[in-house]
Formats: sequence, structure tokens, C-alpha cells
Amino acid sequence: MGPGVLVYTKPHVFSLASPGRKGRGSRAENAEKSNVPTNITRPPGRKRNSTTMPPIHICGCHWAVGSDDFVYTGSVAFLIRIGWLVASCVVLHRHVDYTPANSSCRVYDDSTTFISFLVGDLVVQSFLQLLVICYSGRGGMLYAKRDERVAKLIALQLVLFVVEVAWLIVGSVWLFSGDLQCDTTIGETRGLLVTGYVWIVVYSLKQTCNMDPAGCLHVGRRGVTGEDNEGTYRASERSWDKCCRVICCLADLGNASRGIILDVSRLFSGIFARTGISDMVATDFAAAMALVQLRQEREETEHNKSNDVAAGDRPYSGALHGWEHPCSPLNFNDPQQQAKSEAYRDACYYMKYALAAYGWPLLMLMYQGTGLCRLAPNCRCCTCCRAHATPNDHCVECNTSAILHQTGLSRDELIHVTYHNKAYEPPYYVAVDRVKQTVVVAIRGTMSISDALTDVTAKPVRIENSADPLHAHGGIYKAAKYMKKQLDLSAPEKPSILQMAFDYAKMEDPSGEYKLVIVGHSLGGGTASILSLLYVLENEYPGLVCFAYSPPGGLLSRPAVERTKEFTTSVVLGKDMIPRMSLEKAHNLCRMLRCEADRTMTPKWLICLRCCCACCCKCCKPFVGEMPYDEEEGCGILEDATVQQTAKASVAQSTVEQEQAVLYLPGNVIYLVKVVGPNGKKSYQGFWTDYKEFHTLFVGAAMVGDHLAHNVHEAMHQLLSQSDINGEMTRL
Repeated sequence: MGPGVLVYTKPHVFSLASPGRKGRGSRAENAEKSNVPTNITRPPGRKRNSTTMPPIHICGCHWAVGSDDFVYTGSVAFLIRIGWLVASCVVLHRHVDYTPANSSCRVYDDSTTFISFLVGDLVVQSFLQLLVICYSGRGGMLYAKRDERVAKLIALQLVLFVVEVAWLIVGSVWLFSGDLQCDTTIGETRGLLVTGYVWIVVYSLKQTCNMDPAGCLHVGRRGVTGEDNEGTYRASERSWDKCCRVICCLADLGNASRGIILDVSRLFSGIFARTGISDMVATDFAAAMALVQLRQEREETEHNKSNDVAAGDRPYSGALHGWEHPCSPLNFNDPQQQAKSEAYRDACYYMKYALAAYGWPLLMLMYQGTGLCRLAPNCRCCTCCRAHATPNDHCVECNTSAILHQTGLSRDELIHVTYHNKAYEPPYYVAVDRVKQTVVVAIRGTMSISDALTDVTAKPVRIENSADPLHAHGGIYKAAKYMKKQLDLSAPEKPSILQMAFDYAKMEDPSGEYKLVIVGHSLGGGTASILSLLYVLENEYPGLVCFAYSPPGGLLSRPAVERTKEFTTSVVLGKDMIPRMSLEKAHNLCRMLRCEADRTMTPKWLICLRCCCACCCKCCKPFVGEMPYDEEEGCGILEDATVQQTAKASVAQSTVEQEQAVLYLPGNVIYLVKVVGPNGKKSYQGFWTDYKEFHTLFVGAAMVGDHLAHNVHEAMHQLLSQSDINGEMTRL
């Protein structure tokens, strides 16, 4: 699926107008084909902003909050001010009733003046805060009339805040000088003064957090010309560059640190600028993702009404119209699928190696009560002082101990282990499996900031030494080249790591025909796929097999994917987001978020409230689903000038260039789908498919939970046990 632009076709359904697909045309032609009116009529008072989301702009500066983000924070501030006002009124009443011993007590008069002014200021501030709450809670996320009113009220609050600070300073001078003995209520007044200073600190921190680090210039502001847009894009890139520098301080990036930071900052600033969401704030993302999740849940419910996934019907995949791809159910009892069944059993078997690569942290997570007892038998003391210590492992070799426990290997069968970790340099180990007569290379997935930077360096690059133009994920390709260099590195008197493994295997079993198996999960799965492809391209290690568990979706170009189908099997669980993630799909998700924000008529605070209620109580879900939409609204992203330019540029590209730029999931794919029976019992159904099934990102808790290695391991073995039980029942 090449680069394209989201087109809204009917409520809650999106399709992708791709440059290479039939039916490409102007916006009016596409609208006519998809029954979308070009002359859209909007409700009164709801003017859509065609270029920006609703962040606050005060004094020419861009804030990191929207005009509809003051309902909950404003309510808290209102309650605090009301409490402060009540306390001030009580102190003022007690102060007025009190008669000082000295009629010329200046502190008493100053205290009266201070409290009286403070009460008046709190009344005005509370009233303004109430107005902010009322205006902030009106309309949908793009309610245009709200922005200017809320901005003026916030500006007025800031002016009064400065006056409030000045008055507290004056009060400090009055209440801490002169004859303090003549007013015995001075302590209560000082308490109000201290409360004021505490509020100043809290309010100042709040407003500091509200400011956008990108400064006064920002991508996508209203009225920005093409020349100014370039400047604002650079300002956004510099902002991302600063954020990446802070994060990268915690990672060991080696000599390529500056290049990595530049690549990451350009990636994120480009995504935000080209998808029309550069001005979306954090709460906009949260609310829009909640709306996308609700829409996907409705579509999945409608799909499951007419399809029985447990019986082998096609699972819901969020397929775009015309892009449904048939996938065959995994049937262990079908003689015609014996090869596929054996491939699945091998995938289940080698999953333990990918799981073990994560070391002791994952073992402790899987066995929270007995993890230490499982690690202890294989731990060794003071290995850091020994000559053959595991690189970058703990002094007692906790990671190596976890590998031995998870895989059931002996120390002799563990040929090489290293936990050295930098950007583009993942940890891995090499072992000999005598049961399957294989040499196994297991690569660890994402578990550090360095690994995460490898993940997000996603610019496609061409694979070297390939006759055909094959392209791959830039960061993971560098990691695969590093792995190949390490595995093939040899010296005059010392063979390479893989040669050592095969020599050991032949020594123990001379008659065995050992083959190479490369496995990994997440980042490790992507690295394993590209590493296997590099070996195949050089005609090394005949019979090589690769198992990639939950690999990244934006990994290889289409011609490269077709090559990997000969030796690579990928495993994907449920709604895992990583196998569905690529640059193109990230762009599409961002456009979908913008479109949902554009169409909703429900206030953001109500969306968040309903979703929180649904998370806490399942009975609230029907109430959550009733969120009105403007059914006449098209997708506002189509009117964004930047996206239109991107669409025109993509149309001008040739088909070959598009296939090079778009990356997909490697190999043949085993797709595991969770099925809940009528009695609430959870089971799994397996399908054989390929990358075409994973073109839609699902939003929800499962997008993260289904990616975790131990959850994939549990699902695979549960499906295998189900098949064994069903097969036994069939034979009986």
C-alpha cells in the first residue's frame, strides 16, 4: 500500500486514496465517488479552523494547552480560591470584631487593608475562573468562538496574578514590621499571607508547564506564509532536537550521537508538520485516540456479528474498502497443512530463545514470586574478576542464568553471550540446540533508550550488495550489519563465533546436519529478519530459518518481503501496534486523529470523563458510545495546505519509488487472534497471512499488552495445547 491521503467516505469509515490505485483524481471527483458533499454546511457557531488545532496564543506566544483544557484544572483552582476566600472572610470578620489595645496600632490598620483587598481580589479571581471553566467546556475540540474568549480571560487572570503578587509583597512588609504586639490576630493574617505565597509557587509551576518549548513560532499557525512556514518548521525541529538531547543524555550513543539526534528530530518534526497535527496538544491526542478506539470497537462488534472467528472466519483487521486480504485458518488436523503445522510448532519451540534474550528482568516479571529461586542455581559469584566473564552482565551473571533457565541449555551449549548495548548494537547470544540440531542466534528486543533510538531511526535505506533494489528500516539495518560483523569476525588463530558454534556441534554430534536459526522479538525480530536476508543474499548457511516474533511493521520493502517469505516466519498477536507501525501508518494514524478531532461535537472534558468511567466500570460503556458527530463534516485534514502539497508530491512519484519508500512486515505471518467464548473463556485462533493484513493501527490497551514477549509466548503455547486437545478428541 503506497503513500496516500485519508478520505472520509461515510461516518466512522476511512479509506485510503493511494496514488497508485484506480480512481485517483481531484478532491471533487473523489468526493463524488465516495458520496461526500463538497459544499459542506456547518452548524452555526462552529467554524472549523482549516489549519490549526485550538492551542492558546497569548501575547504572541504559543501555549502547550488548548482552550478547552481548563475545565478540570480550572475547577481545582476555583475550589482552592473559594477555600482561600472563605478563610479570608473568617479572618476578616474576627479581625473587625477585635479591638486593639492601642488605638494607634498601625499593624492592625494595615492588616485590615491587606485582608480587605485580598478578599476583593479573590472574589474577582474566582468569578473569572468560573467564566474560564464555563467557556472552556463549550463546544467540540474545534469550536472557534471559544479560543478568543478563553485567551482574553487567561490574559486578564495573568494581569491580576501580577497584581496579587505585588500585593502579597506589600503585605509582607506591613505584617513583618512595626509594633506587632498591639494586634493579637496577626498570626491568622500571616497564615493567609503564607497561603498566598504557596499559591504563587503552584500557579507559576502550572503556567510554566503550559508553555510550549517551541516558543512563539510554531508549525501550522494561522496565517503563516510558505516562507514563514519553513522558519516555523525549523523552530519545531530545534525544539525536538533539544528534547532528544535531554533523552539521549541517558543513553550511550557512541560516536554517532549527533547524527542519531538529527535523524530522530527530523523524523518527528516531519510527521507532525505533514499530518496537520503540529498544533495538537497532549489532551487533544488523548481525546482523539479515545474516539478512534470507540469507532474501531463499534466496527469490530459489527464485524463479529456476521463472522465467527473461532470457527475460522476472517478476523476483524480494520480493512480499508477493497483491501480485504483473505487469510487461511491454522488447522493442525488437516493433512494438507502439515508443513504449516510443523512450522508453527517450530515457532513455539524457538520462542523460548527469543524470550530468554531479555535476561533476568523478564524472568522476574513472569515468575514474580519464584524468580529469585529460579535464577539462583545458575548464578556464579564474582565472575567480573574472571577471565571469561560475560560482557556487560552482572557480577553474578543474572542474565546468563536467566538464559540457561529459560532455554534448558547447559553452559557448554551457550557458545557466546554479550549484553553490550549501544544504538544500533543490540545484545545477543549464540547457542547450540542438540534436540533440533540447530545453531541458534537470539537477539534481544527493545529494552533501553539506545534500543528505542534504533527503532525510531526509521528512514528507509537501500540494502548493500543486492542485485535488486531492496530497502530496509535504516536503524535496524545498521543493527543487522553490526550483528553480521560480530558473528563473522575471525582472527588468524580464532574462528568466528558462528564457526565456533558449528565446530562445537560437529564435535559433539559428527553425524548431525546442523542449520542456522535466527530468532528475536520486537527489535530483535526485525534485526533477525534483515540479518537472515543478508546471509541469504550472500548464499551463506543453506537451510537458514528465521523466526521473528512481533517484528516492526515498517521493516522491508515489498521486493525484500517477497524474498524473506522463503525462510522467515513472523508471529503477531492480536492488536499489537509494533507489527502495524511504519512511517506511512504513523502518518495515517495522525491524520485519522485530526479527522476525529475535527468531526466530534462532544466537549473534550466530557470525552475524557466518559472514557475514565468506562475504564473503571464496564456498565458505563453504552453511555460512552453515545457521542454526537457532525455527520456533514468531511475530514478537515484534506484542506490542510501542507498535506495537499504532500499528496501532490506523492502523486508525482513513480510506482517503483513508492514501493522503495514504503516498508512492510517480513515473511509469512502467523496471526493469533483472541476469542472470547459465550461463557467468557478466553482462547486463541491462528491464521496464516502476510503483511497485507496489518495496515491499520488499533488504539487501546491491547496495542501494548499484545506486544509483550511473555504474552506472545503464552498465547502461542495455549493455541498449541488447544490443538493437541482437539486432535486427541478427534482421534477418540
